Amino acid sequence: KAKVQRIDERTGKEKRVSEQYLVDALSFTEAESKTTTYLNERAGDFSIVSIKKSNAEELLRGEGEKYYLAKIEFKEVGEKGKVKTSKTSILLTADTPDAALSKVKEHTSDWMTDNELIALQETAILDFVQ
Repeated sequence: KAKVQRIDERTGKEKRVSEQYLVDALSFTEAESKTTTYLNERAGDFSIVSIKKSNAEELLRGEGEKYYLAKIEFKEVGEKGKVKTSKTSILLTADTPDAALSKVKEHTSDWMTDNELIALQETAILDFVQ
């Protein structure tokens, strides 16, 4: 998350807003460095206010401007025949919730386990920084 100085489109005045970015990095230091470079090119005054590890296990990028987080529950049969329930999270891009839902269904259709989408929500992520 970063606090960035932006011009309010309605009032024309400068305003400090919070923005969230998804960063491909191996460490917090690398994430901060990449975000700083990214914002130096796109924003005036800014400060990085927090960095946290995403709990998403996959990223499905493609068409779409918005980022959605899908939470999926799946069941697997263990070695002793006992059913084990697990959860995973997938970040994906889409333009609408319906497009996101369709993308999740397509992605999980070939999983070898029974799975159920338990949540799908739009995130505040504005961009992916590599």
